Amino acid sequence: MAYYYHVTSEHDPYYNKDHFISDINPGEIFGISALIEPYIFTATMRTDKVSRIIQINASALRALCEVDLKLSVGLNRAVAKAAMERLQHTRAQLVAAK
Repeated sequence: MAYYYHVTSEHDPYYNKDHFISDINPGEIFGISALIEPYIFTATMRTDKVSRIIQINASALRALCEVDLKLSVGLNRAVAKAAMERLQHTRAQLVAAK
């Protein structure tokens, strides 16, 4: 599955573009921006084959993390790992584009 970051511009209301970041492999989490303040989902996923995706209500998951600290810690570790991996992919693309 391909992961894209959706970009708009407050200076150009017609600018509306998805930028490829990386591929998402089976078992990897995505949609992590819905779990990090300001809780705005910014990703677009595309697949060229039949895929199984588990959809989780982000606000309900955040509420559950408020009462289950083990879940909160585990989820935050997974989110941080995914964010760092995507940051590395983005850095590599920036370096390659120069």
